[in-house]
Amino acid sequence: MGEPITILLVDDHKTVLWGLQQLMESQGSRLKVVGLASEPKEAMALASSLNPDVILLDIDLGQWNSLDLLPEFKKCGQSNILMITGVRDQLILDDAIARGARGVVRKEESTDILLRAIEKVAAGQIWVDRESTARVFDSLIEKETKKSFEEERLLTLTPKERKVIEVLLSDSTAPNKVLAERATMSEFTFRNHLSSIYQKLQVENRLGLYVFASKHYR
Repeated sequence: MGEPITILLVDDHKTVLWGLQQLMESQGSRLKVVGLASEPKEAMALASSLNPDVILLDIDLGQWNSLDLLPEFKKCGQSNILMITGVRDQLILDDAIARGARGVVRKEESTDILLRAIEKVAAGQIWVDRESTARVFDSLIEKETKKSFEEERLLTLTPKERKVIEVLLSDSTAPNKVLAERATMSEFTFRNHLSSIYQKLQVENRLGLYVFASKHYR
């Protein structure tokens, strides 16, 4: 027998925490509950100090959405996060995986499923059904493809066009005449560069260019 899997339980319902603790303790030396928490600040403090193998985290923590807190939890240590939820919205469950959770188990699943999920996640594996896995990977591929396409468009810009974008980002409300002076070119030339940039980046106007550049331009 190896070392037990250490677990931090996080749920805003004390009765649920108690029930989960009883389930874990019924497994003998196989699992070990090292902490209980019902709100994020307490949970993160325990995660940092205890560094459990698995954080069993409810998606809905009352006034807090655990999905938004996942980046902070991941900074607390090397723990793998397994989400447990009563939510049935598949997009939310997929989002949990996309944001870094190692798995999601619905509360209506059997205790055997939950225990197997804990073991898999503790071993660094992903616990989701095949359908969810396909959707998550398709979504990630789509995002990467879009990102690559946008990066390719940026590479088509000339140094002067990049200068135009830089002055636009410095003051998006300034008129073209002012921005042209800052870019050390005539207003006519500045407008011509803008037209070329709109075409290359496939944006319609200055606002569209500002939004695109704010997100992608370096």
